[in-house]
Order: sequence, then C-alpha cells, then structure tokens
Amino acid sequence: MISTKLDRILFLGTGLLAAYQVTTGIDRLSLGPVLSFTIAFGMLLLTSLYFLIFGLDGFTSPVPGISSTVIPLAIGLGLILQFFPKYGSLYLVFTIIGLILVMITRSIQHQPLFHTISVTLVHGIAGFTICIIPAFIVILGRMQFWYIFVAIGGSLIGLAGLLFSISRIKPKIVPLRINLHLFPALLFSMTLCYVLGFHFG
Repeated sequence: MISTKLDRILFLGTGLLAAYQVTTGIDRLSLGPVLSFTIAFGMLLLTSLYFLIFGLDGFTSPVPGISSTVIPLAIGLGLILQFFPKYGSLYLVFTIIGLILVMITRSIQHQPLFHTISVTLVHGIAGFTICIIPAFIVILGRMQFWYIFVAIGGSLIGLAGLLFSISRIKPKIVPLRINLHLFPALLFSMTLCYVLGFHFG
C-alpha cells in the first residue's frame, strides 16, 4: 500500500517529535532513565524514517514489529528506573527476556499464534507499567497533571503493538488495510502524548 501525503506528514512529524525528545526532552534525569528513554525515542525516530523511506508496504516486515516491542519496554524501564529504582534490575531482566521471546516467536513462521501470545504478554506488562506509574505519580503530586499524557501514550503504543501482532494472524481479525490507515495517526498521536507528558509534566 502506497503512503498518502498525509501519512508521510504524520511520519515526518513523528520523527521530529522523537528527535526533539532525544535531544532536549530528557536532560533533567539521571543516567539510567536517560539511556532508556533515549533508546525508546531513538527507535521511534528510526521507525518513522523507515516508513518515510519504504512506505506502508513495510508494515508487516520484522523491523517495525521489533521496534514496537523495544519502545514500550524501554519506556517502561525508564519509568521504573526514575521512580522505583530498587526494582530496576528486576524490570531490566523482564525487558531482556521479553524482547528475546518476541524475536524468537516471530521467527517461527508457521506458528504466528505463539508470536501473538508473546507480544500480548510483553506489551500487556509494559503497557500496564507505562499507564499505571504516571497516573500513580500524578495522584501522589510528584509530577504535574501533564504527566498523565505519558500514560495515554502507553495506551496508544499498546494498541499499535496489537495491530502489528494481529496483522500476522490468519484469518485476519482486522483487515490489513484498516491497520495501515490507523497506524500513521496512531504513531504520531502516541509520540505527541509522550512529548507533552515528559516536557510539561
């Protein structure tokens, strides 16, 4: 499927927002969270550039599928290291195992259900982390209300990961063309929410 002009604008906007966050949006934090968030937004930048170059035909390739797993895992790890550092090592182990599990199950071409289950599990835990921690921190008054947008971004990236996983299931649960129409706006909205939350929160 050929990308429309609007799709390319959204991918470009996503890349610019991710680049901004990498260069100026996370300079107030300690090394661990900075490294994790830099990986996440760097992957967002690379993903947006990938789709700018290859268009939506690359939607079902391994590259965006892997990036859609790395991003929530890295953001979840960054949040844990920032607010609950004593659990950082435990979450790092989960991050590594989760990424390896998703990559291995994706390579099993004749059993896409295994990949879908692993993606759902990993994204579910990472998404829960990204949604709950910002909301909890805002309720405690440790961050401003804008930080709740990080949780909204976490919900959106969970949806994006689900789109990637179900695109490999046969019969198709959701037609691929619907996934392709939703994806550019979803990616841009998710990145915008993260930038708003991290910058103003």
